[in-house]
This record gives sequence, C-alpha cells and structure tokens, in this order.
Amino acid sequence: MRLSEKQSDFLWMVHDLWSYVKQIDTGKLYLKVTSWTRTPIEQKLLLENGATKTLNSNHLSGLAIDLQWMDSGQPVNDSPLYLKMGEYWESIGGRWGGRWQMPNGDWDVYHFEYNEKRRRDARKDQNG
Repeated sequence: MRLSEKQSDFLWMVHDLWSYVKQIDTGKLYLKVTSWTRTPIEQKLLLENGATKTLNSNHLSGLAIDLQWMDSGQPVNDSPLYLKMGEYWESIGGRWGGRWQMPNGDWDVYHFEYNEKRRRDARKDQNG
C-alpha cells in the first residue's frame, strides 16, 4: 500500500474515532489535537527531552495523531475517556500508545497511530 493510501485510510480512522467520541458523555471536556505531523527536527527535540523513544515516529509520515482531553483550556491527563478511545481505536485496527510507557514513565495515552497489518486484520474480522 502506498503512503498516500495509508494516510487516506488513517484519516478515515480518525474520523471514525471522532464520531465515536461524539457519542460518549464527556461532560465539559473537549478534545484537542496536540500533534499530528512532525519534522525530523521536532522529533529529535522530543527524543532529547524524553518525550519519545524513537526518531522513527509515525508522526513523521502523518500516520499518527496525539489527542488530549481539555477542561476550560487546561489539559486533562488522567481520564477514563483515554481508555475508551484507545480500545475503540484498537478495535478498528489502530495502535494505541496507552499500551506502552514513555521514557519518563508516563503512559502515552494521547497517541493514536496507523498500523497496516492490524487495520487489515480488523477489516477482515468486521467483514467476516
């Protein structure tokens, strides 16, 4: 699959996630995109600051997005909504960062990325 096809499929996955979130009672919380595509320089700075484990991120090719819940303009770092989103994301074939720890010990619950094999498998499961 070409990169442009993966990016298109990823956008549909993000759309599906957003539609799923709209069905959840989030109270006064709202979602903010905190990172989508990054340059290699941005990725290197994140690595140097301990905010990532790799220079080879899916953000570099537009196949990852970071989403953060906000409350009155303030980030919400601990919410069960991340798990709901992560489980939904995985059910449609994505890879969720909430399954791995960052170098600083935090779980990367904000990270949602494309995984071609998981996506293909999820589609097979859904279509029987």
